[in-house]
Amino acid sequence: MDGLATRLRAPATSWAPALLLRPWSPADAADLVELYQDEAPRRWVSPGADDRASAARWVRDQQSGSEAGHRFAFAIAEARRYQQLRAHLP
Repeated sequence: MDGLATRLRAPATSWAPALLLRPWSPADAADLVELYQDEAPRRWVSPGADDRASAARWVRDQQSGSEAGHRFAFAIAEARRYQQLRAHLP
């Protein structure tokens, strides 16, 4: 696969903002650490993102897997100007 450039949009509803599913970016590492302070998302990420270094490694693994065609991993962000990270879709 020649790099994953897929971006999917989900429109806003009466109870949720519009969302954007996009490829992971190195800039997501800091937000990923903050997101995974919550126990619920930790179930879906192994080995986790306890600090910025481990989050950066995790993001690189997602990018490599996507580029090689072994996995499709998306960052889920609010579809606003700053696209704040909200979750991960493996």
